[in-house]
Amino acid sequence: MVDIPLLLFVLSAPIYPIIVLTRLIRRAGVRKGTRFLVTCNSLAIGANDLIADRYKELGFAANLGGALLELSVSEFLGPLLPKSVLLGLFAYHISLTVIYSVGIGLLRMARTRLLLFFTGETFGSWALIGGNLLLLYVIASLSPVIGIVVLGSLFLALLAFLSVLLLRFYESGGIYAKGAQKA
Repeated sequence: MVDIPLLLFVLSAPIYPIIVLTRLIRRAGVRKGTRFLVTCNSLAIGANDLIADRYKELGFAANLGGALLELSVSEFLGPLLPKSVLLGLFAYHISLTVIYSVGIGLLRMARTRLLLFFTGETFGSWALIGGNLLLLYVIASLSPVIGIVVLGSLFLALLAFLSVLLLRFYESGGIYAKGAQKA
């Protein structure tokens, strides 16, 4: 049997690097794009702190909110999901919160180093996407309790948020590609 939460946890990790690196390589080429990511030290001063401050609330809200939702489901709504699944989901959300914290820390440490900045963004994006996908899974499992109308509206809201994230990742790849073309 497939462990869906584990699958969502693992598959959400490469989404951001795949989107950004494919756009970077398509526009700048493999050699120039790689050299740009590894050797570029011209990131604007303070850009890392600005991005870290803007990122901060998003990932923590998705993952800590999901963890609290799993705890409340196990306490108040009875046996909709087995305790082992709820504990696994809780552990995934807590681990994504830690990964997100590491990503924010790397963003703050980056100063002008682009590779460290990109790594911090990758960790943060993994936690954002993974947390939201796991939240979608929990909400879908609550469908017998919350009803189809509420479930549909929550799904649409989370899917809209995920689509905005993916568009932002695509734009981020364009910014990296422009920088590589100028370098």
